Amino acid sequence: MSALQPQLLDVLVSTLRDEGLPTAEVTADTHLFDQAGVDSLLLISFLLAVEAELQRPIDFEALDFRDLTTVRSLATVLENAADTDVRQADADVHTVDPDARSADADVRPADADVRPADADAHSVA
Repeated sequence: MSALQPQLLDVLVSTLRDEGLPTAEVTADTHLFDQAGVDSLLLISFLLAVEAELQRPIDFEALDFRDLTTVRSLATVLENAADTDVRQADADVHTVDPDARSADADVRPADADVRPADADAHSVA
């Protein structure tokens, strides 16, 4: 059993209970749509509750809803996404952008072409 499955199962049971749906037979392998009575709206509510529970966003556009048929399959998807996020973050930390300009590149020396504002007013002709 994955580490996420118990949390996800608790969230699912709570979501189903809030909708007045039965929860006695719900397991990590219960088919969300065919057995638990989840429809598309309830699935979104469930996923939003999962986001709140895990305190991390879920990229809904990256989800393949065919992989979200059970708590077990959702746990696998979320764990794989978390692993990908960690690998991407590590890659970002170690990547140097050769086109990136230094923040100091446009800073001119303090004495470059500096003239007092009234220098011309006091010059003798």
